[in-house]
Amino acid sequence: MNKVAIYVRQSNHSNAAEALEKQKAEVSEYCASKGFEVCDTVGGIGDRLQGFAQFIRMVKDAKEKGVDKIVMKSTNRLVATKEEYTQLKRELAQEGIDLDNLGIEIIAMDGTHNCLQSSVVEDFIFNTNSDE
Repeated sequence: MNKVAIYVRQSNHSNAAEALEKQKAEVSEYCASKGFEVCDTVGGIGDRLQGFAQFIRMVKDAKEKGVDKIVMKSTNRLVATKEEYTQLKRELAQEGIDLDNLGIEIIAMDGTHNCLQSSVVEDFIFNTNSDE
């Protein structure tokens, strides 16, 4: 069984708490359908930049706990623009973390594997600009 951590983030709006719980449930159900063992769920309500610190802490914890995968509903829960991606990579690098050589697979529920590696991001994120 693969050990996974779930990352969730919801924009701040009037139904944010409800939407965050729905997102957690959807990702948890996805993980169960794939036979993944969920060992941690991290995230919250706020903008993407606020989520970076949580994500970085999650990656560090995941490496220490032997987590195989990080699963999120969609890549835009973390980054949606080239600028956000560049900032996330810079902040991770300051912590000694390289997304392209992480050793933990990052999966979006649409089936995109290693969804934050540079080669995938160029095709997916740089052309997306939404904040669900």
